Amino acid sequence: MGFARVVTDYAVFGWIADVIVDKEFRGLGLGKFLVKCICEHPDIPEHLLVLRTKDAHDLYEKYGFRRSEFMSR
Repeated sequence: MGFARVVTDYAVFGWIADVIVDKEFRGLGLGKFLVKCICEHPDIPEHLLVLRTKDAHDLYEKYGFRRSEFMSR
């Protein structure tokens, strides 16, 4: 089982808030499938799609994401 969530304004901005894959289903390509669906979904803007993550950097880099620092409060 897996889950992904995106917050978007449907015009300019999209934020990948969650990509979660249950431990039993990891290594089967489900995370790749979820990120691919997000990146290719016609309702999610291509202009600015961002995320903040502590892991899986290699997965996201395959879809054009670059590592950078975020400010948070």
